[in-house]
Amino acid sequence: MTVGGSSGPMLSHLTLHLPAALSNPVSFVQFADTWEAMDQVGNRSIDAACLVDLDGFGTTPGDGVAVDVIRLEPVVVVLPAGHPLAGEGRIDLARHADETWLLPTNDPGCDDYGALVDACAAAGFVPRLSPHRIGDLSILCDLVAQGVGLTLAQGSARARESVVMRGLAGDPLLGRHLLAPHRESPLFSARQLLLGLVRDAFEARCVTSA
Repeated sequence: MTVGGSSGPMLSHLTLHLPAALSNPVSFVQFADTWEAMDQVGNRSIDAACLVDLDGFGTTPGDGVAVDVIRLEPVVVVLPAGHPLAGEGRIDLARHADETWLLPTNDPGCDDYGALVDACAAAGFVPRLSPHRIGDLSILCDLVAQGVGLTLAQGSARARESVVMRGLAGDPLLGRHLLAPHRESPLFSARQLLLGLVRDAFEARCVTSA
């Protein structure tokens, strides 16, 4: 049996705790994007995936794939520590209308670009985008710290040196933490166990990030 997913607390927690809870061996694989992981579940190359996408801008699961939303989590903006708004609490997105935005690499299963454009349109502006597309949050944070632009992250993401993470007023962007097993997989019978483990992982990360 194989579980895949994107990097984050759910996959690492399952890697540590799921093998001891099952009678059959289980292996783990990390995918670069949500679309590939969901596709692999759909064609039975893997048994289940734990993923993060953006509410309203995620991939559609294939036939036979069950999807449980573990949690909806507000997306935060990542600012340089010396940014004029770094000392504030929740910030109106419209106050970032003149900023440049750094986005992750293109993922057909999670339309970060469409989600940002939609949220900015509701705030009354069109976002100015950096030409860089970087998938690694650590690198994105390094660029933010150097003043290249701002980026977005899940609220439970670990803080990085030289940047701060601030909530957006009204939570215009929400991340979805998902568990997606295939209904014909032997892991589907352990669905409640999987759900419990990934919820434990998410709660632990929230406490750590608080």
